[in-house]
Amino acid sequence: MSRIADILDKFHNNYDIPEKKRIIEVNTRNIKCGLDHPVVYYAIGSSDFIHCDYCGIKYVYIEK
Repeated sequence: MSRIADILDKFHNNYDIPEKKRIIEVNTRNIKCGLDHPVVYYAIGSSDFIHCDYCGIKYVYIEK
């Protein structure tokens, strides 16, 4: 591997979360994710879901 690939590989998460636990239902369109990475904020749009770019968790908007 190249030096850059070695460095980038350190930032890749190496855990396996079961599919059911990778989907979180929320009742607000503004969410925060910071499970094992820097905290990031997302706004859920008309598609009613968003994926975290770091950990891949899917947040699904459900109306109250």
